[in-house]
Amino acid sequence: MARIFGIDLGTTNSLIAVMDGESARVVADPNTGATILPSVVAIAPDGAVYVGEKAIEVEPQLALKNDGAIHATGFSGGDMGAVIRSVKRFMGLGSTEIAPEDQARYTFADLTGPVARFQVGKRAYTPSQISAEILHALKERAEAAMPGEKVERVLITVPAYFNDGQRQATKDAGRLAGLEVVRLVNEPTAASLAYGLQKLAEGRVAVYDFGGGTFDISILNVKGGVFEVLATNGDTHLGGDDLDAAIVNWFLADLPESIRNERHIWNSARRLAEDAKKKLSSVDEAELILEIPPDLRLREKLTRAHLEQLAKPFVDRTLGRCRLALKDAKLDPGQIDAVVLVGGSTRTPLVRREVAKMFGREPLCSL
Repeated sequence: MARIFGIDLGTTNSLIAVMDGESARVVADPNTGATILPSVVAIAPDGAVYVGEKAIEVEPQLALKNDGAIHATGFSGGDMGAVIRSVKRFMGLGSTEIAPEDQARYTFADLTGPVARFQVGKRAYTPSQISAEILHALKERAEAAMPGEKVERVLITVPAYFNDGQRQATKDAGRLAGLEVVRLVNEPTAASLAYGLQKLAEGRVAVYDFGGGTFDISILNVKGGVFEVLATNGDTHLGGDDLDAAIVNWFLADLPESIRNERHIWNSARRLAEDAKKKLSSVDEAELILEIPPDLRLREKLTRAHLEQLAKPFVDRTLGRCRLALKDAKLDPGQIDAVVLVGGSTRTPLVRREVAKMFGREPLCSL
């Protein structure tokens, strides 16, 4: 019987893993060595599909072909092609469930139908079809990295708050990618399993999941190796992307608004901001240098202290959600036996300090 692979189908990044003996191993791209795959899908004018870093690489070309109609996040494009990000936010949603701000930002097909669909040129794609491209790319990665191995059966993680429609849409994406989805597992449960918390005789676990585009907090009860979700809360429009944008606004503050809003300048600055943010998890100072011919040159130093000032409002919002989840679970922070950190944004020292302070214990963050 074929082995079962595990897939984290994330809002910002995705990955695929396999059991290697008693421990899980994330499968790396055999050509680049990358373990994560950006959850970005680009559809070119000729219908060609690009996923991950390749999608990000062709994005500027699509922008030019679409008269510059491109957004910093989400969906970009028009009659010629498109780039779709954060598709997970739309999984299982009906047309009437699309928020007004998303309708203004993205291009959707007929919003009177039962299922939300992205309009790309003359074709319409469901979120499941877009997610299937990400799953197929992960399948190809694993098969290339493990010659002779077929990826046919998978387990996919989903947010604890996903309803039946959203879970079915995830299964549909797997089917479209040629995969048998053996099981869906709640993301906080998967994180707790990764730390071996199922071995607790009995206890309560808080899983703080702060990713690039979303934040989730889940309170779990563990008993006899079984996880029960007591409460969940979060914000589907709060993540590391917001901190990147705050850094960009600071970095470009002295430029005229017309230049600041030029998409290629904003995107270049956003990449610099993300790199600086990552560096400042381990060093105290990072330099941002932006050079765009013929005469634009910016150079600024960003300290960890300044970064934490910019990040504090976003971290405070996550802690507010944590308090709501604890209230729903009818628990005090002191009644939590373990805290697990998940998501790239939790590598920020400020996040780790504030979460430890709130729950009165050091969080698990070694994996």
